[in-house]
Amino acid sequence: MINVSPHITYEEYSCHHCGLVPPDFWKGGKVSQPYQYLFDKFEFMRHARGDIPIKIDSGYRCKVHNASSEVQGEPWSVHVFGLALDLGFDTPGDAQEFAQDVEDLQKGLRMGVYPTWVHIDVGFLIYPKAFTEWTQGVRW
Repeated sequence: MINVSPHITYEEYSCHHCGLVPPDFWKGGKVSQPYQYLFDKFEFMRHARGDIPIKIDSGYRCKVHNASSEVQGEPWSVHVFGLALDLGFDTPGDAQEFAQDVEDLQKGLRMGVYPTWVHIDVGFLIYPKAFTEWTQGVRW
């Protein structure tokens, strides 16, 4: 099994439709920036929370998968750039606790909080910026 990060497997991160990663994901046999930046932020949060496993529900999505009836993602979702992770939690309380930890420890990380999952991304690294909302620290 290949890992893209110490606690994220290729299978967890890659598109669940086609199994691919973004075309520029590998550089010189290593994960390229800015993907490594996203993974570093995830690993920091995981470690800060006592290295308790966090489920990766979604990472990179190809455009077909993102537009599918299963996902119904926004056309310009940060997932299609490979710069987002959806993290699954057992309870709303667990998701809220993680979100509060991100708020306390990673203010620059973009985040969306849902009942039992939290979306984190580094969409502010996308250039050129498609939307002004793609700024550091955005919350929804």
